[in-house]
Order: sequence, then structure tokens, then C-alpha cells
Amino acid sequence: MKKQYVLVTIFFLGFFFLNAQDSISNISAAQKSKLPNWYTHKFELHFGAFFPLNNTQVRVGSNSTGKGTLLDLEDNLGFSKYTTSFFGTFSWQASKRSRFDLNYFYLSRSTRYTIDRDIVFGENTYHADAELEAFFDTQILRFSYGYAIINKPKYQIGALIGTHVLFGDIGLRAETNIGSGEISDNLDFTAPLPDLGLWNKFLISKKLAIYSNLNYLSLKIDNIKGRILSYNASLSYNVIPNLNLNLGYTGLNFRVDIEKERLNGFLKWGYNGPTITAMYAFK
Repeated sequence: MKKQYVLVTIFFLGFFFLNAQDSISNISAAQKSKLPNWYTHKFELHFGAFFPLNNTQVRVGSNSTGKGTLLDLEDNLGFSKYTTSFFGTFSWQASKRSRFDLNYFYLSRSTRYTIDRDIVFGENTYHADAELEAFFDTQILRFSYGYAIINKPKYQIGALIGTHVLFGDIGLRAETNIGSGEISDNLDFTAPLPDLGLWNKFLISKKLAIYSNLNYLSLKIDNIKGRILSYNASLSYNVIPNLNLNLGYTGLNFRVDIEKERLNGFLKWGYNGPTITAMYAFK
């Protein structure tokens, strides 16, 4: 891997060991007694639904066909712009200033569509009026570390460092009247996309809190060049002890250029939309 990715890993480990002994219990008993239990627990589990609006561009070529045709999946291949998916998050407040988060997101999309022009994708040319079956499956795993630069009992503001790991698989298939009767191509890839950002957490009342973060980075690692911008803002309401409902808005916008043996690809994808999750907080 490239030097930048190694530095990201070292940065993570350095902050972990520097703050491992800085326990959240260092908040004074008087301060802690004024805060709701769900706000001061060390661990949080989030599960919920995501309703994104998608905007996707892709190009897949090869050594023999060149760069391929630039496609808008929603406009050129009939993919739905609006989708529903799920995601989960595990958070650990390791100390009064240090926070670790692990996020998982999954989205599977497919379509059957008659194209109105010739398309070069991978090793094949798909001709106008052909009926295509197309799919785009995505999993995103994100690990992040947050350090509270400003740390008060009712609010924290800090810096983030993290990595989105994108597991993608996109492909086309069409029946023909020659040869095997079918042509198909697909591009699968794994893209680690480190990012830096800011985060905050505010307790409004015994029942309400606000969370938000913003992350960005652009760099090249081995044969993958990527740029990423992600954000999230949510309002959390305590329903019963240890259980909250969160209403938020989340977005992830990235561009990935991939060079593999015999294949080269380009993917630009943005998904932005509301989320609703349940959060369970515990010691």
C-alpha cells in the first residue's frame, strides 16, 4: 500500500494508545449525575433504514475496447433513483475524549431495460434495442476514530479520522443470436477510501440530543484513485431508558478510478437521503 494509507493506520493506533487510560469516569460525579444515563453510556448500537436518492455514473472498459461508454445508471439503464436500504453502527466511547465507530451499509440494485444506443462495457458492445439485465451491489464498511478537542459534559466538538471500504460489483448481461447466446461483463472491486473530518455531539435536554459529522479526503492508493465526501446529522429522542429513536439525513458522494489487469473503470456515485434508526445505549 501507499505511504498515506500506512500513515492513517499509525495515526489510529497512536491516538488509541494515548487515550486508552483516559476513562470516561473522569467526568466528575456531580457533572455525571446531571446527565441522562443514555447520554453517558460507553456503548451504542444503531440499526435502521435509509431512503437515499441515488445519482450514479459508471464507465467500464478494457485493453481491447478502450475506456468504454460513460453511463448514467438511472437515465441510461433504468435504475431507480429512489431506494430503501438498511445500515448499522456500533460506537464505543473509549474515554472522555476518544470515540470509535464501526458502520455498515448495504445496497443491492438491479434493472431490466431496453437500451436506445450502443454501449461499450467491459469486453463487449451491447447494441441499441437490446434488452439488458444490469445490477449494482454495494457494501460499505467504515471505521473511524473521533477525538474531542472541546470536551464539556453537555457537548463535544472534535476531529475525525476514518476509512470507508467500498465493496462494489456492477455488471451487464444480454442475450444474443450468435455464439453462446449471451454476453456479460462485470467489474468487482474493493476500494479503501480514508477520510478526515469534524464531529459534534450536543445534549439539548434530558430527552434530546444532536449528532453530526462531516468527512472529506482525496488520494490515490495503489491502482485506485478516490475522492470522498460524507456527512450525517441526526436528532436523537430518548423513548425509554437506554432506547432512543434517531431521525437524520445522511449523504455519501465519491468518485473512484480503478485500473485492473485487462480492465479499467470509473465510478461516481452519490446517495443522499433521510434515515430513521433505533439506538440502544449500554455500559
